[in-house]
Amino acid sequence: MWMWILLAVVILIIYKVLQSYNNLQRNAHEIKEALSNISVSISKKVNLINQLMDVVKGYQASEQLVHLTIAKETGMNAIYSNYQDSNMMLTNLQGLAERYPDLKADQQYHRLISNIELCEAEIAQWRNEYNARVKGYNTLRSSIPTIFIANGLGFSEAPYLDLSVENAEQNILKDFKTDDGERLNALFKSAKDNIVEGSKSLASTSKIALDKATDAGKKIATSDQVQNFVEKANTYMGKPNEPKFFYMLTESAPKGPVSLDEIVELAQDLNWVEQVRLSEVGSDQWSSFEDWGNIYLKTSVVSTQQIS
Repeated sequence: MWMWILLAVVILIIYKVLQSYNNLQRNAHEIKEALSNISVSISKKVNLINQLMDVVKGYQASEQLVHLTIAKETGMNAIYSNYQDSNMMLTNLQGLAERYPDLKADQQYHRLISNIELCEAEIAQWRNEYNARVKGYNTLRSSIPTIFIANGLGFSEAPYLDLSVENAEQNILKDFKTDDGERLNALFKSAKDNIVEGSKSLASTSKIALDKATDAGKKIATSDQVQNFVEKANTYMGKPNEPKFFYMLTESAPKGPVSLDEIVELAQDLNWVEQVRLSEVGSDQWSSFEDWGNIYLKTSVVSTQQIS
């Protein structure tokens, strides 16, 4: 019984692990999606700033301006670095525009500045969305029993994103990492091995119990009480038991009991027929084979020739 309880507990644990894992993965994907959107918006902003730089060069070629490049890394620190670099370059370009009235009045300049401002609003929107998803994820992760599963499967706490210069020292952020499936697979393999071992033990225990029950059943079935009950039941159902007989040869002890068919088989020996005396079990009357045959073989005359 306790093996079944243990198996049920294991199945329940696996269910809770899967449920928590799926919830963590779903929230983690939402965080990564928001972070990716921030990165895309920053890339758009950098591209617009590079276009603005080309416009500025057209008015003042002497300025040593170099296009911004996007860091190849995709982590949190790369996003923060790209964002701050773009802000610094934009500030420099706007400062140059103040020195050149014609540049400041340029329509393309104003169009690019407007698009950059739209990108900035987009970045702020995605940053707020990201931080909201981080809050939801961290709340889920810190709940019980999810926190134990999260630690075991490699779901770390998600960092908030602050792009302001004032918190530059705090923006050396750890990358947000989650389970890639290896730990879950290892957990499933371990659970599978435990279930297999438990099943083998359960099967072995069940076999032992079944063998004991079978032996007990055999003992009960062969007991005198059961045999008597079967005989009475057969009689009640119109199926009386076949009579049994003792037989005795001249100057020998009685033998048996044997069935009618066994007596007929023994009667193939003529010497046996001539010497034998027969008595039904429970009777004290002994009869010759011929007299016995008249009663039990249902024939009027039973001779040794007919039997043979």
